[in-house]
Amino acid sequence: MRRSLFAGVAIMAVMAGGGAHAQTSGAPGVQLEEIIVTAERREANLQKTAASVAAISGADVSAQGLNTIDDVLKTVPNVIVQGQHKGFTPAIRGLGSDLPPGTGEGSVAVNADGVYNIRAESGQAGYYDVARVEVLRGPQGTLYGRNATAGVVNVVSNDPVLDRYDGAATLEVGNYDLLRGEGVVNLPLTETTAVRAAFTSINRSGYLSNGQNDNVVQALRLKILHRPNDRLSVLAGMETLKLGGKGNSGVLAWANGDTPSDPWSTPATLLTGDGKLTDTAKSGNDYRAYKVWSQITWDAGFGVLTVLPAFSKTEASAYGCFDNNCTLSSNDPKNLEQISGEIRLASQPSSPVQWVVGLYHYNNNMTNVADSINPTVQLQTSVYHADSEAVFGQVVVPLSRALRFTAGARQTQDWKKTLVYTTPSGGAMTLARGAHTWRHFDWKLGLDYDLAPQSLLYATLSTGYRPGGFNTYLTGTSAATFDPETVTAFELGSKTRLLDDRLQVNGAVYYYDYKNYQAFDFYVALPPAAPPYGPQFLFYNTAISNYGAELETKALLSDRDTLNLSVAYLHATFTDDLQLHVGGFLPQNLTSLKGNPIPHSPEWTLNAGLQHVFDLPGGARLTARADARYVTGQYVGPSEEPKAWQPAYVVGDLSATYAAGGGDWSLTAYLKNLSNEAIKVNYINDYALVAAPRTFGLVLTTRFGGS
Repeated sequence: MRRSLFAGVAIMAVMAGGGAHAQTSGAPGVQLEEIIVTAERREANLQKTAASVAAISGADVSAQGLNTIDDVLKTVPNVIVQGQHKGFTPAIRGLGSDLPPGTGEGSVAVNADGVYNIRAESGQAGYYDVARVEVLRGPQGTLYGRNATAGVVNVVSNDPVLDRYDGAATLEVGNYDLLRGEGVVNLPLTETTAVRAAFTSINRSGYLSNGQNDNVVQALRLKILHRPNDRLSVLAGMETLKLGGKGNSGVLAWANGDTPSDPWSTPATLLTGDGKLTDTAKSGNDYRAYKVWSQITWDAGFGVLTVLPAFSKTEASAYGCFDNNCTLSSNDPKNLEQISGEIRLASQPSSPVQWVVGLYHYNNNMTNVADSINPTVQLQTSVYHADSEAVFGQVVVPLSRALRFTAGARQTQDWKKTLVYTTPSGGAMTLARGAHTWRHFDWKLGLDYDLAPQSLLYATLSTGYRPGGFNTYLTGTSAATFDPETVTAFELGSKTRLLDDRLQVNGAVYYYDYKNYQAFDFYVALPPAAPPYGPQFLFYNTAISNYGAELETKALLSDRDTLNLSVAYLHATFTDDLQLHVGGFLPQNLTSLKGNPIPHSPEWTLNAGLQHVFDLPGGARLTARADARYVTGQYVGPSEEPKAWQPAYVVGDLSATYAAGGGDWSLTAYLKNLSNEAIKVNYINDYALVAAPRTFGLVLTTRFGGS
């Protein structure tokens, strides 16, 4: 397979090089739109960015009712969004995290307006009034923010506009009692100051028969921009998020071929360890998040200085029954305070040599209390502290009119401390503690070359780093550490526009040399196994093999028809004789995962989308769209047993949008998961989280102002 992978390098080079000679005249004025991204911390055309980047526009997010991160990222090649009990976590090229949000750090950093947050619950509601969502595949860290081994998801919300008063209101209704409202207003206060306020409210009943997997959300964002002159800009933001309802849960998992008639059905009452019945309908979710941040930009003449301080706080409590005998039922509150700061000095956009240097600081303090209702399971209080400091820089030097050289570096220091107090039922309290410092140097080298005005070829060699941590299940006075994972990544890609900007072909092949991959094991220890009893989280360092490719095309078939096609190949397997617990409960046997694919790594993913625009009287338009996705089989949990296997599936979506002449209002009708496919997105302890069944709805959006 490696031969076929690297043979793709030659094919992509020929495809890109042909761009200068294969163009023919298309219909005048009909071209693919130019997409501007800030993936490299400066505004740039996506087609001129020498990195594997995908972008989803805010217009698509709003019009198609893409309210959660799994909806937004579902068509991005080699990206799988993992369901979690408390939110969603993305995996890029097979690398993510099966930990509950906040328990550990994933391989993908999710930034909202430039600010990283370890918690993932905001993925249920953070996608309102957004300008775009950017996905960077591959190691990141020499340009900005938190380093990440797999990639970065950047959520960019709309900033205030100084010289325009406008706004919009959206109302969405759908099955499962869905009612969503969204509003935004942009208000100039003076010639130099403007404010933008946006909110969303979602209320949807649960997909599961007991009412869980609902979505009850209220969120508010306020941004103020002050630009006294052309050289200084001060942006301040505040946002709040509240999640309620019954929260997420799972259903009894099934092995391949044993899919139940109703995969979203779960028992209403379950037996606890002491023989009592518990009503799962009493589960609840209460998550509150607050965030304040600022971005100060000053043009110093020789360069542009950016300062980005942020503070966020979350308070959360969830109660529910998460397995077939309520061993995992718990009152599980988590509190987190996070402070981050970033200072960057960058070259002017017009500078022939593009450079950036910066400092980054990140600190979090988190407390978690897990109190099970099962008498054999322990009460556990965990206190975590994490502190990260980094200095980074990157420079792009033109070697000729068409050839550029990139070099980047990052020095990171991570310090972590943990205290875990465990009280088994009827037993004495035990304490596990640990503190450790890790240091790592990352680098990046790259070349990119303009084969033609609309054709870019690039090659990068870079490293990535994910800090280590602690296995706190041990009794005694110390917790064992597990090592950081590191990756050296090679990527070769091309970006090409053909046929007078009517056809776009982007592709990349990559190979990762991974060290100390952090595999995660979870089980519940019950008598007659040896204590400690209750949930056990274990990390192991192991070896994996990871390489693959992506190919994305977009074509204007006519001035009214657009076709999107993408295909992704992924090879990601365990190469060590790693043995993890299966079945969920001790005592039990271990199984070796050597040769198995790592979780959330389907070998093939194919996406296709076709859109047609009908011109109607009065300047109105009707846009009809059909999308389909094919994903091969994958394991969806760390314990790779038959019930953790999600077979290959095909999912189709349909939508139609009527836009009135003048653009004052639009109405979208959509149908998602046309075939009502039951897709497992996570597995743990005989239970699986299942993605949404067939859903449908209407989205009405009105716009006002514009002056």
